[in-house]
Amino acid sequence: MSKLPEPTIPDSSVPPHIESAAWPALESLSSILSEQSRIVDSIVGMIPKLDVPTITGLAETEIGHFSESTAWFNSIHIQLPDVFGSSFDQLAEISQDLALQNTRWLASIQPALPIADLDSLTNFSLPAWFADLGEIVTTQISGVLSGLDWDYLRRRTLLPANWPMDFEDHLPAIEQILNTEGLPLAWVPRQALFLMLVNATSAEERLQILRDHRDEVLQDCATIIENLENDFMAAQIPLAQDVISACRDGHWRVAAVSAVVIVHAVVENLEWSTNPQGLVKNHGFATASTLEELIERSTRAPFVSFYVEWHPKSGKPEPRGLARNMVSHRVTDVHLDEHNCLIAVMLMASLMETVRRLSLGHSADEAP
Repeated sequence: MSKLPEPTIPDSSVPPHIESAAWPALESLSSILSEQSRIVDSIVGMIPKLDVPTITGLAETEIGHFSESTAWFNSIHIQLPDVFGSSFDQLAEISQDLALQNTRWLASIQPALPIADLDSLTNFSLPAWFADLGEIVTTQISGVLSGLDWDYLRRRTLLPANWPMDFEDHLPAIEQILNTEGLPLAWVPRQALFLMLVNATSAEERLQILRDHRDEVLQDCATIIENLENDFMAAQIPLAQDVISACRDGHWRVAAVSAVVIVHAVVENLEWSTNPQGLVKNHGFATASTLEELIERSTRAPFVSFYVEWHPKSGKPEPRGLARNMVSHRVTDVHLDEHNCLIAVMLMASLMETVRRLSLGHSADEAP
């Protein structure tokens, strides 16, 4: 019997841009497929001739076996949704393409096998080395896993997806924006806009950036809210989805008022302090010892201006930034301008995503 052809991988199945950290995994995956090819050729050369199509279910079983050899990539991708950014998405797509190629290859083997008497299988036994197949595959997979930068994966998983890995370089600007201007930066807006905001030289420039990219920012908020599942916020999630719908219909002021109410409800349920006398102490952004604490502080920092109180007789200027006290007691069309309406929706999305990601509001036993 002639040697069966090895499967070929079309160039079009390989994405053009993959981070260097992903190459060890790809090289190990290639080794697994080469090993599969060698094993199948050896088995075909040793087993009695048989008509594979006459054995019900055998082809399907083999196809399932080889597909499962790459299915673990998908399981990792589900468990670590933000790992590697776009590159890990590409890696999962490559594994799926390879599984499909294996399926087609196995299907092409069947017509090449001549028909033989099935009775010849009676005395056939697998070679001794076949028992080591599981160990071979396990070794290859272990090689793939050992090639991953697990510190990088954990850091990338915990960090807000819109923050770059070198976010420390931007900490002075982040602190300024959060504490002084009250702009939400955790999870929204997307990374390109995040970088524009932290690199801008003034608050006025940042306001203009948000005005110019309002549709993109709304889409970023919608992506979070429309895919949100969380028992702790189950009563607020449908309302938040209505906020997104209202914005898309052009009802920004109505949406902003609702977003402010939702934010305050979540904060109250978390039992976070809203005492005007302790806003900076309780919510101000400061250096954190862990990534989890950093994310929570960056989410809470806008509350310093959000919960500021104001009264016409106070002698202080009216708050320009989004303030719950103004929306609840002295709402005007001036306060609910285009900028503050967008900030209300951003603050809602940022808070709700942080609650979900950090399992806030849940006890240790309840946390997913």
